[in-house]
Amino acid sequence: MAIRLTSGERLLKGVMELLQGKSELPAAEEFAAIRGHLDLALREGWRGEWWPDLMAEPEERLFRTIWLVGTTYTRDDTAPVVPVEVFDPASEGYFQLIAATALGALQAPTIAGLENSGYWARCRSSYSGALWTSTQGAVALGAIQRYGPTHRYYQCHTAHTASSTLTPVATGGNERWGLLAPFARYLDKDVAHNAGDSVLGDVFDLKTGNPLVTTDYERLPWEERRNRIYARGSDADARCWVEFRQPPPRLFGAAYDAAAAYAVGDQVYWDDDGSLTGNWYACLEAAAAGENPSDDAALWQLVEVPLFLEAYLIWKAYALALVGEEQDERRAMAEATAEHYLSSEADVVYRQQGQTPPWPQRTY
Repeated sequence: MAIRLTSGERLLKGVMELLQGKSELPAAEEFAAIRGHLDLALREGWRGEWWPDLMAEPEERLFRTIWLVGTTYTRDDTAPVVPVEVFDPASEGYFQLIAATALGALQAPTIAGLENSGYWARCRSSYSGALWTSTQGAVALGAIQRYGPTHRYYQCHTAHTASSTLTPVATGGNERWGLLAPFARYLDKDVAHNAGDSVLGDVFDLKTGNPLVTTDYERLPWEERRNRIYARGSDADARCWVEFRQPPPRLFGAAYDAAAAYAVGDQVYWDDDGSLTGNWYACLEAAAAGENPSDDAALWQLVEVPLFLEAYLIWKAYALALVGEEQDERRAMAEATAEHYLSSEADVVYRQQGQTPPWPQRTY
């Protein structure tokens, strides 16, 4: 069930009531400033507490893209080397490309349940193997060895007899090895690994099971770095359930212009000349001039602002509008009132309803 929403019109008029004592939309020259204040307030209020209404349903995620039979995989040896890693549904495991290329069912990560070592190597967090020497003799397909000069591990994708020219770092016609990269389990917050993956806002926990339907799960240690969520776990942890807050919406659209065309990602404020409650809408598909959110709804998506933040947003935006007005007392009063409304909503969640965040436990 969708959460209860407020409207852009109510927010704009609410701020104007406080500023000018009139329940009306801001004039054209005031619109951008008021909208900017609401946008800043929305981001702050959205992340100000653990709000259950802003939590997405836990989502099952893989740490890499699923291997596809029709995709050509090409190893990139350009420094710094970025390994080509995939999830193999047949074995429920992760593999990295060690051959130059791989394509099709005969070059899949596994065949009949066995690693296809001529092209792929199973991903692991660490590797072990004997020290490579040029006089060791025969080297079997799939053998893992450490190369002294680089202090790295390599896996043999082409059986051969070792020699001073067939080193693990040889290239061209002498290449027999593929570099093994330690496998880091991560989720990209903004980039989907697979179809259906959501953009992640603030992440709260990673679990081995869906916490909405079972208590039979373990928590995976994790940390966030450079917009990725890194999971600490064993090589057996192929997937996780992520608990996260939806990213906050942005308010940046100007009033809809019937003479303008809009591209995907654009945003407008639309009120249908007063017959429809005003709101911001995001453009989902290219919209030609005149294709508006009322007549061409499939092209547009409502920017949803939760009702429980309405009072906070109005008073916080009002306080921001007073900055630089030499009205310190009024601004301080507005800030305090905004915080009061936010605290009241938090009181409902934590004290009255007794809800708590997933983990670790936080209290208001």
